[in-house]
Amino acid sequence: MVKLLAFDGEGKDQRQGELGIALHDSTKWAIRKGVDIAWWKYKKVDEYKRKNGWIKPHIGVIDECWNWAVDLYQLPYAKKYFGYMADDDKNRIMLQRMGRIGLGLGDEDTFWDLLMLAFFYKVHLEWPRIESAATAAYRFLNFDRVNQEFLELKKPLEDVGPDDD
Repeated sequence: MVKLLAFDGEGKDQRQGELGIALHDSTKWAIRKGVDIAWWKYKKVDEYKRKNGWIKPHIGVIDECWNWAVDLYQLPYAKKYFGYMADDDKNRIMLQRMGRIGLGLGDEDTFWDLLMLAFFYKVHLEWPRIESAATAAYRFLNFDRVNQEFLELKKPLEDVGPDDD
């Protein structure tokens, strides 16, 4: 499946085969463009919310979680698995904007918010199945180990005291 969808071609980020090109290159481009268009309309709302805060406090917590996850890709260590995303990386910008738009909608629209919360709750309930399936799908990466390594990297350092080196 990996070779079918994303087999490396001759150049950087080049795909081989119609499926790989259609699903990865063309679709991601279209999603980025769609997010850019939505962001153009939403940006002022985001600026207002960043300045004045969220209406619903749980949206702020979800925002922190989303930013935490997106920031994992900035760790130089992440390059080993996914490729390092600098601040101006187009995928990083797309992910940030998608999160902000979705969370802004949740902050303003009760139905969207309840739907998101129901989705998160269902993911929470199904996490053992999701983790097992992801581990199988990413067995060449050892999904569980990668997750644990990222979690460890994002932990604050211990305060060891003034006498410890």
